[in-house]
Amino acid sequence: MGVATKFDGGAPAGGAGAPARGSAARAIADPGPEVDDAAYARVAAVLRSARGLDVAAYKPRWIRRRIALRVRARGCADGLAYAALLEREPTEIDRLNAALTITVSQFFRNRSTFERLAEVVLPPLFERAGPAGIAIWSVGCASGEEPYTMAILLRERFADRLARTPVSILGIDRDRGALDRAAAALYDRERLEEVGDDLTARWFTAAPGGRFALSEAIKAMVAFRQANVFVPDEMPAGPVDLILCRNVLIYFAREEQERLLADFEQRLAPGGFLVLGKAETLVAADRRRFKTVCPWERIYRRPN
Repeated sequence: MGVATKFDGGAPAGGAGAPARGSAARAIADPGPEVDDAAYARVAAVLRSARGLDVAAYKPRWIRRRIALRVRARGCADGLAYAALLEREPTEIDRLNAALTITVSQFFRNRSTFERLAEVVLPPLFERAGPAGIAIWSVGCASGEEPYTMAILLRERFADRLARTPVSILGIDRDRGALDRAAAALYDRERLEEVGDDLTARWFTAAPGGRFALSEAIKAMVAFRQANVFVPDEMPAGPVDLILCRNVLIYFAREEQERLLADFEQRLAPGGFLVLGKAETLVAADRRRFKTVCPWERIYRRPN
């Protein structure tokens, strides 16, 4: 994410990435040749020029580790050899970009979070909603599971209120490929493990290859936008009533986390809600911006 996307660093507990197994786990344990400062600078320049990704926003150790995995995968002698390859092979830029971007998630990931949303967040939003209704953003939405989960939750628990109050759900990510997959809304069985048989039968149909197609009724509730969270002009205009940004901040340097949270504060409507990931928390100035609603589910609210 130099745009709104989720990144995998061997995802922490509760994160969006699938746990490493087998050869993938061994690759992470042995990432490959070290990426020195000169190689890192050349790779960063290519990513900035070709994809608009400023790696300076992220934790350098993690970025170097992901680059090192690609150095190893391509059989390069060192980081400089890989940087040279990157400069002459545009397709490798895509592969490295994909390595920096999480596109794996699940429906109802951390289900308890969605239960709390249904209990303490959505009811007050419906109660105060005006003619414009409720606006919800899923920042770093990857292949769409999170915003679609919100749509299913609304249809299941708030169908009567949806009939009277419009709700817009927007999934935001920097990865065009992930957004294309989100728009297609075809998912492997493993992405539906937390959905349950009843909801699966109600909102999905079997598709070729053992996959599942999301219903058109749910797809119609969600729109998607490619954007970089650090480029304000790319982000949609507020105000927004609920921002889901789960396990995104942990890959940013502290200064960038603070900058993003300050931007969220400005975009949230007074009384709007922010949901972070289980591995994230607010500190210092961030705690002055938001009031804690549910600490264990990382739910916060902008004061009225």
